[in-house]
Amino acid sequence: MKNLFVGSIAFAAIALAMTGCRLDGESETINTVYENTIMACSDGIDNDGNGLVDCEDPGCQTKRLDGTLGPAETVCATEENNIYTCSDGKDNNGNGFIDCEDNSCKNTAVCCVAQGKEGDCSAEDKTSQECIEEAIASCSDGIDNDCNGHKDCDDYACKKNSPVAAVIDYCKKIKCPGTISKEGDCSAEDKTSQECIKEALESCADGKDNDCNDYTDCGDFNCSKSAIGAVKEYCLIVQGKSSSNTESPEYKAAKEFFDKSGVKAQQSEDTEDLCSDGIDNDWNGLTDCDEPGCKGFEHCKDATKEPPPRPANFDKLPAAARLAQLAAEFEACSDGEDNDKNGRSDCDEYQCHLLSTIELKGEEAKYQIRCHKQNETDSGK
Repeated sequence: MKNLFVGSIAFAAIALAMTGCRLDGESETINTVYENTIMACSDGIDNDGNGLVDCEDPGCQTKRLDGTLGPAETVCATEENNIYTCSDGKDNNGNGFIDCEDNSCKNTAVCCVAQGKEGDCSAEDKTSQECIEEAIASCSDGIDNDCNGHKDCDDYACKKNSPVAAVIDYCKKIKCPGTISKEGDCSAEDKTSQECIKEALESCADGKDNDCNDYTDCGDFNCSKSAIGAVKEYCLIVQGKSSSNTESPEYKAAKEFFDKSGVKAQQSEDTEDLCSDGIDNDWNGLTDCDEPGCKGFEHCKDATKEPPPRPANFDKLPAAARLAQLAAEFEACSDGEDNDKNGRSDCDEYQCHLLSTIELKGEEAKYQIRCHKQNETDSGK
């Protein structure tokens, strides 16, 4: 009976808390039963009566699944990385720096200081050597010059929309080192020759973005809609689609090539095997541990950034801190390891290749990443 009585009292207390009634006869308005909104997580009240107030409550710490900013990213944030946490006057991550003083806020819209156009120059003649050098420098300095959240060749102002043609070509060569060639086509005039068909098929099965248009192999319309029939048939097979004529010479040539190439048909990247095969199985541009669906597998748990992210205020760091960052970048981009387990290593990584274009001087030169011919020449290779 005693236990039953105590339990009844506890239940009554919870019920009173939920309804907003107090045992002393007064009433109190409760904002919400749930503690999971920005207002409820910053009012100093235990709204759901579970003994936990504001950011102590798990409801305030859980990130929203719909992508909108909730308490975990704002009033209860432990990171300083968005327009709210970088302007709230708090040291959210406890590192001693508040808002725009924090390195992680430097590239956010509220803290970024525009330093000029990215991918452009001040000269009227966009073809002059001075203009080209200025524009390329703005696309290789590691700075988000126009404060749009993207920097260098990750910014469309550099890689797609620059008024300086040499900049777009520069970004293409960084992303696609080597010769830029046609995808789904061949160099021969006779498009029906065996040599042409073989060359075109190989260009659509090599896992490379040969024409540097951000699409690879059969994910590129130049392959899937190629004027060469065997290439188009090959892409149908890869994409798991049926041909309208499996008796045609084009289909037979494509099927023979597919069987010999070892290329896998398109499929979801969501198993341990598919997340460690070095192939972009679902054709979404992400390979292995870069794929969100692969993050939870054992193979990806020790993956690290290649190269490690560079602080936004890198140019203003003390010499020792700069050297430490450069050493970490050099190690990640020169160790022959696929550190982020995405099927690419060292200079095959876009960011490593980008860093190699930035010439280091003085004591820092010993950490020069070497990915292109100019670096090899400079080093005496």
